[in-house]
Amino acid sequence: MDFSFFCKGIYGSIEGVSTQEVFVEDLFKASGSNYSFSKAGRYSSSNYGAKLFNGSKHLSKQHRESFPNPIDKTGVADYMLRHIKDASARTIMNYFSIPSDVTVNTQILSRSLADQLQIIIHEPEVEKDVVESYYQQYTIEPTSNNVSCQRPLYDGDEFWVGNINNVRNHSVDFYEHFTHTWRIENQGKVLWKNRKLVCQNDSEITPCVFPQEVVIPETQPNKSVTISVEFDARGVEKEFISKWTMVNENGQDCFPGLSGALNVIIDVNNKEFRKLGGNSVE
Repeated sequence: MDFSFFCKGIYGSIEGVSTQEVFVEDLFKASGSNYSFSKAGRYSSSNYGAKLFNGSKHLSKQHRESFPNPIDKTGVADYMLRHIKDASARTIMNYFSIPSDVTVNTQILSRSLADQLQIIIHEPEVEKDVVESYYQQYTIEPTSNNVSCQRPLYDGDEFWVGNINNVRNHSVDFYEHFTHTWRIENQGKVLWKNRKLVCQNDSEITPCVFPQEVVIPETQPNKSVTISVEFDARGVEKEFISKWTMVNENGQDCFPGLSGALNVIIDVNNKEFRKLGGNSVE
C-alpha cells in the first residue's frame, strides 16, 4: 500500500478539509513531519501535495526523513477521529477490506489508520496492509495502547480471524464445558504449512483448555480453516483471557504483535448463586 492509495481511501469520507492538498499537508503535520510545502504553486500544476495524493509523485527520501520514527500516531488518530464522518466510516472500512459484518468503531478505525501510515512512511519496502489486522486487534483488546507495527515472520503473510456464530466472548457458568471455534482465513500470499495454534497462558488462568496446542491443516492463500478447542470454566468468578498464537514448526510466533486477535475471552459466573440473589465474589 502506498501513500496515494491510503489517502484516496479516506479523503472522500471526511469533513472539514477543503482540498486534497490540504488533506496531505494535514497528514504530514499530524504525523509530526517538519516538511514545509511551498505555497507558491497551490493553484498550479506544480502543486506537490495534490500530486502526492493522486500518485503522480511519490514520497521521497526527504519527505520520509522529515517524519519522526515512530510518527505521531496519536496525532494522526486524533486527526482522523475529528474528520471522519461517522456515517462514512463503513466506506473507509470497506476500502481497507475490513469485513462488512464487523461493528463500526470510528475510534478504533482511526488508530488502525495511524498504524498503517507508520508503515507507509518508515517501512515502504514492506507494502503491508495492516488496517484490517489492527482493527481486529484493537477490537479484541481496546485498552491496549502498545500494539506495535511489527512485521509478520514471513513477508506477505496475513490472516483474519472469524468466530463461529460471532462468539468470541463466552459468558459461562461454574464448571461449564464449552467449545470455542475459530475460522482463520489465510489472506496473504504464504502457504501455511507445519503451523500450530498454541495457548500461551493456560497455567496462568483458572479455565483450562484441551488441547493446549492444535495443528493447523495446510492452508493455501485465500482459503480458510476451522479449528476448535474445549474449555472447562472451573469455579472462579472472573473474566479471563486465554491467549493464543500461531507458531511455525520451530515455535516462532508467525504474527508478532497481532496474535491477540486469536485470544478467547471467558467471563465465568456462578449463575445459580445469582439466581438466588447473590452478588459475584471479587
